[in-house]
Amino acid sequence: ARAKRRDVLKVLSLLLAAGGAGTLAWSTTPLPTLMADQRTVTGERRRLRLDDGSLLMLNTATAVDIHYSASVREIQLLSGEIQIETAPDAQARPFIVHTPSGSIRALGTRFVVRYDAQRTRVSVQEHAVEVRCASATGSAVRVNSGQQLDFVSTEAGTLQQSPSQLDAWTRGMLVIEDWSLGDFISELQRYRPGHLGCASAVAQLRISGAFHLGDSDVILDNLTSTLPVR
Repeated sequence: ARAKRRDVLKVLSLLLAAGGAGTLAWSTTPLPTLMADQRTVTGERRRLRLDDGSLLMLNTATAVDIHYSASVREIQLLSGEIQIETAPDAQARPFIVHTPSGSIRALGTRFVVRYDAQRTRVSVQEHAVEVRCASATGSAVRVNSGQQLDFVSTEAGTLQQSPSQLDAWTRGMLVIEDWSLGDFISELQRYRPGHLGCASAVAQLRISGAFHLGDSDVILDNLTSTLPVR
């Protein structure tokens, strides 16, 4: 009887722990993200063909709402990162991506949009887009192929050259050149559940390479053979 009671207590403890974790996850994840039309969990990527033939690629921990009407094609990026490859539309409807920072209008193009609750970054791979900040007045900012732009709701940053491998994640890769270890670990955190960090004493070590995102444990193990870290 004592053994059975111990087994029951173990099961109850596990259920309570799981319930607490579930409550925490629900309370820390915004409801619109949980209710999004399409979403990925940490470490997941998904490729979708939209009704008009456009391609939508969702990166890790990404949530989007999709709205097509007779006059416009719209994507609402709630969190995470997407790649869009627009298709010609028989109705000539504009294709617009919205984030809390503002809107991005495609001009017949392929581009990547990332939103992290503080800013939006758009990187154009083909043709161009027009960016309008949510609260700013004035004309739109044009971002051409090979350029990227960071913007918030009140202002846009300076146009910069976009990295050549910015869409490596669509192939399950993370390709970096001369990054700090701290920035690399922060980026890798996006693809791994739980907490991932590094000591400040080694955060400025430099690292370059191409890494398969399918197994972050292997990536971390390999770091110990190339850098003075454990």
